[in-house]
Amino acid sequence: MPDDWTELPMEHYSAWRAVLNGMAEAHELTRPAACPLCGTGTLHLAFGLWGPGTPRTVGGEPYLGAGRHWEWCDNCLAHDYSCNDLVPAWAGPSLIPPTVGTRDPSEVIPHLAAPGA
Repeated sequence: MPDDWTELPMEHYSAWRAVLNGMAEAHELTRPAACPLCGTGTLHLAFGLWGPGTPRTVGGEPYLGAGRHWEWCDNCLAHDYSCNDLVPAWAGPSLIPPTVGTRDPSEVIPHLAAPGA
């Protein structure tokens, strides 16, 4: 598992957000060769609920409840994290457990690769 994760550099924030927001709108958890920093890495998006969840609908979109999300590039290891989000219902099958405690994706990735994840 890589140890040299890098927080998203602010000068790339707008380009990063444009791609990741597009992924969320398309309900994509991965997008190959899409990293705006390195140009070759696959971008990943993962969500986790803080607890059992409280389903709700906001702006016509169904959500599972309060949680957080991780975004990262598997090539240059840039990442971003948010801990105050609503988790979209479409992300449900790949939720990360609330016991995962890192801002970087190092503890997230094994949960995505686990059988049944």
